[in-house]
This record gives sequence, C-alpha cells and structure tokens, in this order.
Amino acid sequence: MNKTITVCTIIFLNVFFSIGCATTDSQNYSTEMIADVDPITLGEVEIQFNKIFSSKLDSGTAEIVFEPRENRVFLQFRYQFVTYRQYWDAQNRGKFSAAVERFNREFEESTLVDRGTKTRKNYGSFKGLTEWQQFNIGIAFPFRSHPTFQLGYEFKEKIPYLTILQQDAPDETRTNDEVQARSLVIIVYLTRSQAKEVNAFFDQNFLKAQVQ
Repeated sequence: MNKTITVCTIIFLNVFFSIGCATTDSQNYSTEMIADVDPITLGEVEIQFNKIFSSKLDSGTAEIVFEPRENRVFLQFRYQFVTYRQYWDAQNRGKFSAAVERFNREFEESTLVDRGTKTRKNYGSFKGLTEWQQFNIGIAFPFRSHPTFQLGYEFKEKIPYLTILQQDAPDETRTNDEVQARSLVIIVYLTRSQAKEVNAFFDQNFLKAQVQ
C-alpha cells in the first residue's frame, strides 16, 4: 500500500513540474503557429554597425527569415567575426513598427535632436532572444541569451539612424562552465528606407501571405 502511494506521488510530481516548466517557457515568447511550414527566407536588408576604433559606420547585410511554426522572424548577420540571430516575436515586431512610425514622424516634423547616445532608448526597451556562433558549424547555434533591446535613434555625420541596441547578456546553455560566454553589445543602425524595408518584412499580414 505504501509503495503504491509513493509511486503515485512521484508520477504526480513529475507531471506537475513538467506542466509548470512548459508554462514558464511559453510565457517568454509567443508560440502561436501560423502554419506547419519550415522556415522561409524573406530577403536581405543592408544595415550598418559601428566601425571598430572609429566613429564612422561599417555596412553589413542581414538575412531575414520567417519561422511560421513559432510566428517569429529572425535577423541573421555577422558582427566582429561572429554570426548572430536576433529573434523577433509578434509583440516585439509591433514595438519595432511603432518605433519606425515615431522615428519617421519626428523626422518629418524636424524634432529629432542630436544628443549623442542619449536618444538610443527613446522608443522603448524589451527582452529579446539572440543566438550566436563564432564559426559556421551547421544550423545549430551553440550560444543563446535573452538580452535587453533598446529602440531609438542616433545621428552619425549629421544623418539620423534608427537604432536597435542589443545589450550584452550571459549565455544560458552552459551555466556550469568556469568562464561563461556573453553576447556582445551590438548596435544596428538603419536609415529611414532600411527601417521601412525591415518593417515591411515584419508585417503580420505579409508574413501570413508567405505560407498561403
């Protein structure tokens, strides 16, 4: 009798904690499935980064990929010899869209001000997901973190750019390592036309049309 009760208790606890873990994970990002379809490459967008040891910008390219099973989009690019993926779920894509709208409105109203780095967080912040790898070793990205992202703008050589500032954050896949890896601080600079292009790729109606 006691053995039976013990076995039942263990089974109950296993089920309880499994449900609890699943609930916690699902609260981080939207898991809404648009379609049971493999990832779709949407296109590429030119972006800019800070040039090392310089105040000028370097050009780069971001590949934009849609994952219908998770209803999320990721931007994949190389920065300082490391390949990064920035994941954007539906909620954070909405925040980006609002930032683009406000950036364009303030540009047209001539209310953008050159205050150095202070304007990088003018349009809000949120927790996001990023993965990275130093070498191309296949589709699996070995490192993952949930950094804080800040949306805003910054002037470079008198030209305003919409900015996506990704703060550094510890890797969450190797918590027992003696030296824990961290994602780098990355600032993505977008011109008005580039921001508009990314925003078009983020549009939910556009994404749904890609799987029909």
